[in-house]
Amino acid sequence: MNHLARNTDPETSHIAAANIKPHLGAQQRMVLSYVLRFPSLTSAELAKEYAREHGGIWEQYRNRFSRRLKELPGIEQGDKRVCGVCGNQSVTWRMTEQQQELFA
Repeated sequence: MNHLARNTDPETSHIAAANIKPHLGAQQRMVLSYVLRFPSLTSAELAKEYAREHGGIWEQYRNRFSRRLKELPGIEQGDKRVCGVCGNQSVTWRMTEQQQELFA
């Protein structure tokens, strides 16, 4: 799923998504959509959600998420905590406050 705004989101979210989408590649859009749907997860946890929906195992997708998360405008590292997937101390990922205001 590469939708940056859900059907149930307010119109402002759809406008913000339309402004961002042309500037992102397909993988970046996919990763951003997962951060929007699953905020404050680690890259491994995001990869697990993706694998659950699209098949495969989370290890196949973790590097893709890790690389793209660092490239995305409006996405920042959140808190550090033990990852529920790999068991290591990891950072979580979230939208910046400014980005959240655009999607509110």
